[in-house]
Amino acid sequence: MNALAIVVGIAIAYARIGVLPNWLFYPGETLFVVGNSFALWSMSLLGRYESAFVQVLPDHKVIENGFIW
Repeated sequence: MNALAIVVGIAIAYARIGVLPNWLFYPGETLFVVGNSFALWSMSLLGRYESAFVQVLPDHKVIENGFIW
């Protein structure tokens, strides 16, 4: 699925569909770098507990109640 998104993005860029102003490159690049930095930081922080899937392990307790705002 990611490969398809990349191919479609490249095809749209070469077709010059939806051409954006040049100044928009810099905020977009900044968001890209900040987002990837945050993702890498969170993965390094979680270490071996980082996973692409949300799961409850057998020895974990799920807290279903607590402070209500």
